[in-house]
This record gives sequence, structure tokens and C-alpha cells, in this order.
Amino acid sequence: MPGVRRKLAGVGVLLVAAALGVVLLSGGGDGASEDPPPPRTTPRLGARTIAFVCARRICVWDGSARKPRALTERTAPGDATPVWSPDGSRIAYLHGRAPARGRDEQGRADLYVINADGSNRTRVAADLALAPLVLYGPPFAWSPDGTQLAVSLRGSPPRRPPGPRTKRELFQSAITGPASDLHLVDLASRRIRRLTRSAGFDGLPVWSGTSVVYARLRRDDPRFRSDVRLVDSVSGRERLLWRAAGTINLLAVSPDARRVAVATGRPGGPGLTAVDLERADTQVLVQRCCASGVAWAPDERGLAVSGIDGPLMYVAGLKTRTLRPTAGGLPCLSPDWSRDGVLCHRPYDGPRRGESDLMLVDPATGAVKRLTDTGTASDARWQPGGRDI
Repeated sequence: MPGVRRKLAGVGVLLVAAALGVVLLSGGGDGASEDPPPPRTTPRLGARTIAFVCARRICVWDGSARKPRALTERTAPGDATPVWSPDGSRIAYLHGRAPARGRDEQGRADLYVINADGSNRTRVAADLALAPLVLYGPPFAWSPDGTQLAVSLRGSPPRRPPGPRTKRELFQSAITGPASDLHLVDLASRRIRRLTRSAGFDGLPVWSGTSVVYARLRRDDPRFRSDVRLVDSVSGRERLLWRAAGTINLLAVSPDARRVAVATGRPGGPGLTAVDLERADTQVLVQRCCASGVAWAPDERGLAVSGIDGPLMYVAGLKTRTLRPTAGGLPCLSPDWSRDGVLCHRPYDGPRRGESDLMLVDPATGAVKRLTDTGTASDARWQPGGRDI
């Protein structure tokens, strides 16, 4: 699943976009429910509905209606990162909480699940671990059967002597975020079970069968090198798959769940490496650094890659190992590929800096079609299964 670089920071701001990041939540709000602004164009999206962030809320739209349907209400920190359940009936998303006075300097994010029609909104986990700078993927992932969510939760901070933090401590905190472990949330019983134990940051979960693949950022490494690991959700057995030479930014599992594309932030190194989950063999998919968004083609013959040459989007042919830019060198982030094309969102610069809109890219030609022109849309994902709402 496509992803986004996210950070909890400051009053009224949940997710802050950096140079290759995604503008998601910002500004104030009084909690009032308002209709999302209608797009200025209504192109045909095909058979699938999309979920996306519109004006800090979670919205759904099939392209045929005049305007999207808002599933959540506007709040000051806002909502972000909608991810469909495998059957397309529910959406998991992050909901921001403003900092508590005198308790923490940054806000927090909780995980909610809501039905695709907007009913049964339920908080399923609190205090998710969001690494501020280097992780672009969601801190949670649906299990293939839709009964569980793998979630990266904040751990207890290690004890440290009183007094101001050193520059090294501040830098480490900015890169790797809080200590965290993966947990499993059973959606039927609401029970939460701890899955990993580490002094580092365990995040970016993706599923392969009953196993969870994740990245572990090693906080004691001066170069912040990272590992790709796999843990069985039933037995808890773990194994190391690959040690990356740089910091891991993103994981994207292939449609057949046999490989995972690993994006690393090591200048001069490969931008994307495929790791075989059974044999742990590796294959360089894209040599150029550094990707902030990755989406596999449904037939696994290509990848949509954003963030390379900052922050342009390319379509990579895995057989030819070539990168083809989209029309006009489009800056477009958080790609999501389905049979209807590649969804992404374009951040603006200049007078519209801080705004973004949704685009639809034809992977065969690179041609781009604008889906919205409101400046408040981002982080879109196709509904699995092609069922309209």
C-alpha cells in the first residue's frame, strides 16, 4: 500500500510534510461537519471508489457524484492515511489528538476503523508510533483476512539523566522517533497483543499470509542502518530477511505476497530492492535514490515510484529496468495502482504552497488527468474489489 511521510508536531498539526512528504493535516477547526468542496471536474474513475483525505477528513468518491462524501467530521488535528480493508467494506485511518498541556510536546495519533458508508466509527488503538522524518508508509496494515491490524505503537521512553538533551539525542529522536514495537489488534475482541520487542523503532508493517514484514530502525547504529524482518503472527517466531546499508523509508509487498520492495535513503545506493520473503534473496529494482512512494502493478511487471529526483513520479518497467517519467515531469506523491490507473496527489508550490490535488496517471502513456481542483485532496487509495458505494 502506498504510503506517506508523517509526523505529529505542534498544536493543531498532526502530519507535517517535508520536501518529499505529503500535505495531510494542518490548520485549525471547530469540529463542525461541513460538506467537502465539489471537484471542478468529474472525470470517470472507472469501476472503483476511492478513499482520500479531503480538508483533514476521510472522504469517499466514485467520480460519478458531484462531490465526495465525507465520512468523518473536521477536527483541529485532523484525519489521515485511509487504508481499505481487503474486502473493501471498511477503512482504517489515523485520527490526530492535540498535545496534552504539560504532558508532551507533540500531539498523538489514534487508529480508527469505520464502515465504508460512514457508520460504526470505532477507535481500535491509541498512541501510534510515527517516526518524524524517515518513514513514508502507514504505521498499520490490515491482515489479508481483514480480522486483524498490525500496528506500530509507542513504547515507554528509556530513562535518561535530567537536563537538556545532547545534539546527538535530538538528532536520533528526529530520525528514528520514539521506541516502538509491533502489536496485533484483534478487531472482534478488541484485544491487543505485543508482537515484537526492540530498543529500536519497529514500523512499516505489511502482511504476507500470516506473517508481518516490517522495518527495524536500529537506534544504536551511528548511520541509522535498518533491517527488514519477518515475524509470524501466530507463533511469534522472527527472522532477519535483509540488512539494508541505509535507513529504510518504505516497504511495499507485491500482489502475490512473495516479495517486498524496500526503499532506502542511502545516497548513491539502490532506491528500491526486492527481497524474496521465502529465500531472502535480493534484487535491485530501481538503482536511483530515493523513493517516498511505491505501488506495484497488479501484474507485477511494473512499479509506480514517487520521490525520485524530488518529488517526480515515474513508472518503472521491471523487465527492462527503465524509469519513465509521467507527462510533464509531474510531482505526484503516494501512488496507488489498480486496473483503472495510478492515483497520486500533486503538491503545489508558489501561491498555492501547502495545497494538493488528486491526479490519475495512465501507466502505459504517462498521461495525467486531474481529478480534483480544490487544493484540499491527498492520499488517495482505490477500493479493493471494485464495489461502488
